Amino acid sequence: MALASLVVTGQSALVIDTGAFTVFVEDMDRSLAFYHDVFDMDVPSLPPTGARPYNPPNPGLFAFFDIPGAKERHQSARVNGIKTTIEAMEIQQVDHKSVPLRIASHRSALLAVTV
Repeated sequence: MALASLVVTGQSALVIDTGAFTVFVEDMDRSLAFYHDVFDMDVPSLPPTGARPYNPPNPGLFAFFDIPGAKERHQSARVNGIKTTIEAMEIQQVDHKSVPLRIASHRSALLAVTV
């Protein structure tokens, strides 16, 4: 979910912050490395074990997504210079299917980064 902060001047609006934008990923560490290496986002270092741990079970979250028995972990990458973060969320041990991205779908959210 992303909420935007706007500054309106005259007839134009400038987005200055979007808060956190959560994306579901298959491999959180690989995704965070991509955001860091390609977009120079600030990503917390890996713990000494070399792997980010899974979070303790969250019954409320799992009930909301209807994923009992899942494993979940998430971590944020911060966009340098503004407060915006991209939160990569990885959920394991659930039945799922991949679906093709349809940009025109009203059920799709699109993150566009301009460099």
